[in-house]
Amino acid sequence: MSGIVEEILDFVYKEIPLENINVVDARIGAVYSGVTLSNGYAGIAWIVREKLHIHPVDRAGFLTKINIKKELKRFIFSENPFERSFGFSILNALVISTLKGDVRTGDALDAISIRDGDTITLIGAIGPFIKELSTRPVNINLFERGEVKEEFRKFLRLEEDLKKVLLETDILILTGVTLENFSIDDIVSLPTRARERIISGPSTPMIGEVFKKRGFTLVAGVRIVDPKMMIKVVGEGGGTKAIIKNSAEKVFLRL
Repeated sequence: MSGIVEEILDFVYKEIPLENINVVDARIGAVYSGVTLSNGYAGIAWIVREKLHIHPVDRAGFLTKINIKKELKRFIFSENPFERSFGFSILNALVISTLKGDVRTGDALDAISIRDGDTITLIGAIGPFIKELSTRPVNINLFERGEVKEEFRKFLRLEEDLKKVLLETDILILTGVTLENFSIDDIVSLPTRARERIISGPSTPMIGEVFKKRGFTLVAGVRIVDPKMMIKVVGEGGGTKAIIKNSAEKVFLRL
């Protein structure tokens, strides 16, 4: 369970008339899940699999029949990572429908000031960020429980070193997956000197106030601009690059 996720859900249940919204289409692919809703919005979420197991979805074939108001929390807190991802894709579609004019289009890294010599800590391997940061005169720490590309392994740190590393961190970047695996509450409880605290990725429900009061300075995610193509890409096993290229745009909120 996660207090932060619970708070996001509380916002959704208070601000959105869920009884009037249904799932129109749904896919659970190899990398992401994705949904389109009857209010015209769509969302995606990463499938968190720290171990490679098959987890059949009980409601497969009938995911468009679920009652969002009654069943969203069950999916969000399911032990089945495929069901949980499906729940977060609904959550992201709902949250994106509430965003107003403060949302900007663009990459999160371009919205922050990175100084020479900065120590940048990533909790979760955001490949494009690591690739870009590795070209700059900065120090990179990476904490990741899953598989990591060979080129990024030199940045890996042991999980037991996280508390010490955070005290030396200038810029902290969390993936939205820390919400899905419910590790975010423990992470944000640790002290850090970071002047920039970012949560980024397609799995991030972009409710600024929830993150701002916990010291975050920027929250970033994606906005689906072509729901039909997103469903096709997710269903065909597409990852972040394919989804953004064909059906979504990067967006962020400065807090």
